[in-house]
Amino acid sequence: FEIPEHYCALLSKSSWYVLSLMQKLASSGAKFYILERTKLDLKTLIGEAIELFKGNYTCTHPLLRRYKTWESFIVKQDNKVIKQIHELFCRGYSSSDFENSLSKAEASFTENAYILGRVEDAKNMEFNELVLLTDTLEIGAASREDNARIVNGIYTGISRAKNKLYVPGYLESWMKDHLKPK
Repeated sequence: FEIPEHYCALLSKSSWYVLSLMQKLASSGAKFYILERTKLDLKTLIGEAIELFKGNYTCTHPLLRRYKTWESFIVKQDNKVIKQIHELFCRGYSSSDFENSLSKAEASFTENAYILGRVEDAKNMEFNELVLLTDTLEIGAASREDNARIVNGIYTGISRAKNKLYVPGYLESWMKDHLKPK
């Protein structure tokens, strides 16, 4: 994924993707803002992930709480972004590195910056231009309930765009393949 050259909202399903985007934007010196609820989740998730990586730690974040060690978490992951974050941790990424990147975010909402957030945190908001990231289409077990949640997330994300919407190019074929009546 290449970050667009113009300011827009970048919505993801996962705080892992938001961290990845935040790191890219912070290291490039770009202006960005993180939705408040996303920022709160990100602080908890990444803070706990770093502690779990360092050694045994009891996590409370829903994505980590069932794992006793970072190794038990990472071995279950097939997500490229999480693997990249693991590599970042292996290179010594720390809480202070995270806080440093986070401190580069704009303090208040502005359309003159990239807006990063999770789809679920963008409800009741609209953005002039919006990019719906590919992870919003990732599925695990394709139960009827899972499909309903995914479609709901896609709808929520799509409906946040005022003027321009960018979606993964394969959205139409994805919907045909995954949402067939059973």
